[in-house]
Amino acid sequence: MPIANQVAATTHLTRWHSLCLPLLLAAALSSGCGAGAKQQETLKQADFHYQMGTNHFTAGETAQAIRELTLALELVPQHADAHHLLGFLYLGRMQYPEAVRHFRAALDTNPDLFTCKNNLGVAYLYMERWEDAAAVYEDLRRATLYTSPWLAYANLGWAYYKMGRLQEAIEETKMALFLNPEMCLAANNLGIIYADLQLENEAFESFKEAISACPNYAEPHLHIGRLYGSLGNSQRAVSHFRKCVELSPRSDLGHRCRNNIDLYRN
Repeated sequence: MPIANQVAATTHLTRWHSLCLPLLLAAALSSGCGAGAKQQETLKQADFHYQMGTNHFTAGETAQAIRELTLALELVPQHADAHHLLGFLYLGRMQYPEAVRHFRAALDTNPDLFTCKNNLGVAYLYMERWEDAAAVYEDLRRATLYTSPWLAYANLGWAYYKMGRLQEAIEETKMALFLNPEMCLAANNLGIIYADLQLENEAFESFKEAISACPNYAEPHLHIGRLYGSLGNSQRAVSHFRKCVELSPRSDLGHRCRNNIDLYRN
C-alpha cells in the first residue's frame, strides 16, 4: 500500500517533561515539597525508561523497546512521547488497533505532535478506515508548524482515492508533489489514479517521474509494466517487471512482479 509513513525518530519527539514541568511545580507549591519531589522522581524514572526504549528502538530491539516504554507509561500514563513511540512500534508489527490507541493517547496529551498525527493517519489507512484517515490529514495539512506537509497531502490524496473522490485525490497528490517534487511515492500514487481513469499518457509520465526521482523504488515498475502489458507491449512490460524483481527480490511486491513476468512472457 503506497502510504507515506514518518519515522518516529527521537529527534522529532517533543520532550514530555518540558510540557509538564509547570504542572509539577504548581503541584509542589500546593501539596508541599515532599509531594513535589516524589513527582519529580517519578517523572525522572519514566524518562529514563523512555530513553532506554528509544535506545532499543534505534538498535532494532523491538521487544525490549516495548518493555521499557510500557514501564515508562506505568509510571506516567500521560507520557506523550512514550505513547507515540510505542504506537509506532505496534504500527510496524501491524497491530493497528494498539497503534491507534497509543497515538491517540499521545495526542490527547500533546495535540502538536504532528509526526504522531501523521502516523495515526497511516494506521487508519492500513486499517482501511478511509474517512478517519482523511479527517486526520485534512486537519494536519492546516497545521502551519508542521514541517513535512507533503506527507499529509500525499496520504490525504490516497484516502480520497480509496473513497472514490478521484479528482480531489489528484489535487491533493499534486500539491504533495508541488511541495516536494522529489516525493516519488506521491508521483507513483498519481500514476495509479491516472491509470484507473484510463489516462495512460498521464500515468506513464507520473510513473516515470517516480522512477527518475527514486531509481531504487520498485513499485512504479510494477505499474508501468502493467500499463505496457495492457497496451500490448509485452517486451517492455517484462523489462519493467524484471527491474521490479531486481530491486525488491524477497518482498511481496517482488513476488507479484515475478507472477507478471510469467503472465506476459507466456
